Amino acid sequence: MPVCILGMHRSGTSMVALLLAGCGLHLGHERDLMPAGPDNPAGFGENLRFVDLNERLLAALGGSWDAVPEFDPGWLESHDVTLLHAEAEQLVQAFAECEPWGWKDPRSSVTFPFWERVAGPLEVVVCIRDPLEVALSLRRRNGVSLDFGLALWLQYNERIVATTSVNSRIVSHYDAYFSSPRRELERVAALIDLPVDGETLERAAERALSSLRSYRLRRPYLRRTDRLAPVAELYRSLCAEADWDALTPATRKPHQPQTRIAKEGKT
Repeated sequence: MPVCILGMHRSGTSMVALLLAGCGLHLGHERDLMPAGPDNPAGFGENLRFVDLNERLLAALGGSWDAVPEFDPGWLESHDVTLLHAEAEQLVQAFAECEPWGWKDPRSSVTFPFWERVAGPLEVVVCIRDPLEVALSLRRRNGVSLDFGLALWLQYNERIVATTSVNSRIVSHYDAYFSSPRRELERVAALIDLPVDGETLERAAERALSSLRSYRLRRPYLRRTDRLAPVAELYRSLCAEADWDALTPATRKPHQPQTRIAKEGKT
């Protein structure tokens, strides 16, 4: 089953994609992958063919990655969207002989129903990170305000929650890869049925270097104010799915087993 890696921009989707690629997940031919850049020196793990389709899809709906469009009822059947459907099917079919395979593009977080229709049932890995860290990182890269970054974080993650189910998604917290990378990677790999041996897992986990972090908050800053309450509430809910303590940075709940909410056919 294909793996779709979702999450707001600057939430660790690149890191998780590259770690899973190190465990054997095929992300596409090297020529199709976005090259490394100053903001992601280790690489993006992003297949440019999926990015191109997502950008054209968002544009057809009157939006972009930083201006989430309105998804009216029946948008999947609109003329401009159906024109892209056959091209997307061809892209997915090109991976038929490449199991296990998947893709990472944060834009898929808001276009997910389109890809689910094209690719069929999907394993979904949702990457989350402290919303204020995301907003700070986005401000550094794109020069946007913190309020804009927090609002965009909320839009992306609301779309993820609305269009995926707890039985189909695995939520993974960015901080887990800096406190216990092997354990978190092993958890995610096991739950998406990605076969990997201990040595390969160890090598992949070593790629999660703390030096790649743009920002790290030493204590939680989100509070239940009127302005931040929706962000804080959704963040805490996703942290619970990720088995992560939202109130204490870099801390996994010690009493929780390393499994996600039960998935149909799995324990």
